[in-house]
Amino acid sequence: MGVVAVTLVILAVIHGTATLMDDEFAHLLIARDAWVVPHLIFNEWGRTLNTLIYMPAAPLSLLQTRLLVVAMSVVCAGLAWRVARLLGVRFACLVPLLLLVQPQFHNTAWMALTQQPLILLGLLAAGLTLSGHWRWGALLVGALPLVRYETLPLVALFGLLCLYKRQWWGCALLTVPLLLNHLLAFLFCGDLPLAIFFKPRPDKALLNPDTMILFRYLKNIAGAPILALVLLGLIEALAKPRLLLFFSFTGLYFLTHLLISRLGLFNSPGYWIYLTPTAPGLAIVAAQGLEAVCVRMTRNLRIVLRIALPRESFALALGTCVVLALGASVFLKYAPYPLYPEDAAINKAVEYLKGSDYRDAPVVASHVRFFYLTGRRIPINDLTLLWYAKIYLDAVAPGTLLFWDTKYSDGCGAQRARLEGPQSGWKKVWSSGTAGADLAAFYQKEKARNAH
Repeated sequence: MGVVAVTLVILAVIHGTATLMDDEFAHLLIARDAWVVPHLIFNEWGRTLNTLIYMPAAPLSLLQTRLLVVAMSVVCAGLAWRVARLLGVRFACLVPLLLLVQPQFHNTAWMALTQQPLILLGLLAAGLTLSGHWRWGALLVGALPLVRYETLPLVALFGLLCLYKRQWWGCALLTVPLLLNHLLAFLFCGDLPLAIFFKPRPDKALLNPDTMILFRYLKNIAGAPILALVLLGLIEALAKPRLLLFFSFTGLYFLTHLLISRLGLFNSPGYWIYLTPTAPGLAIVAAQGLEAVCVRMTRNLRIVLRIALPRESFALALGTCVVLALGASVFLKYAPYPLYPEDAAINKAVEYLKGSDYRDAPVVASHVRFFYLTGRRIPINDLTLLWYAKIYLDAVAPGTLLFWDTKYSDGCGAQRARLEGPQSGWKKVWSSGTAGADLAAFYQKEKARNAH
């Protein structure tokens, strides 16, 4: 566990403000501003429970928040160890390491995204259910869609399991989190969050005809050696029905994302990061596969060398060496995320603004990184649009700054062509590079010229 904690802390520190997705800043912004605008708690993009989980940390610095996420991930590793023991996996102590060597886990386990809260709740639910606490397990499973909506099929599968086990209270408690969330959202916002499922919004631009894309992603997000061990573990799991049943939830989550990405539903192109919550299931089954391999290797060595090796301890030591070797190869292959040029330009813009005469001027912007790093509140014109709401240039008051970026501004109505030129009514006061090649810029709305 110490290795997991130290590694993730180092990754959180060395990455600075680099992030895999702007979503990290978006979730933190929603959680931060929800202290001032409570309606944001029920925002469908932020997800209710995910926002509540991050609300205590959101007002802190990015590094402090990420260190709290690291703590969450370490707890997840410990819970995965416990779940593996409850499932009868003898190499359960290697599960935290098998989590860490998966690229998609160690590359995101320090980011403030929805994945870590989902993993935490899922493992807590699994541990409680396997320990016989079906009611608490059902309550946590029922809360999963309040972190990520695509877990609804998991709720349905758990409901069928409760019916099969005649856990009637479990069936009832499974519905409580969603019903309570909808009741509160309707009372305070007049909205029903799960109405999103009646608006699938298939986006032709995101429609992915490549059905196998997520299968190919698995090689990079889990690692080929882990997948090989998972296949072996599944064969071994045929003799362990509880392990197979546990892994069926991982499989169903994967298939759900496969269907969503294939049909382009909910504007989801099937990013590989969405599969991060499969990491614990893969690690636990991989531990079962590793156990089978190392036990057989130990048995063969005893025969060939004719030495009375201590079978259990030697097999475990051999498995540990295998996992450490995998870890070394993975960390050499997957370098830290870079600070992309666009993000570096925004960082420069934020530094400029804080040290300039414009630091107290009103600013309109579209990029979530800008709002987060400047500490400014997101424009709550529309709770579904938030930071990428439409900008109406003609309605902007004179003297206001407009922050232009390459990613969101043009699509939000702040096209660069309308900001440039002597007759535009806007004056460029700063840019990140040479004209036409800069990645970020500030423009100020000029005062209206006299008619004469």
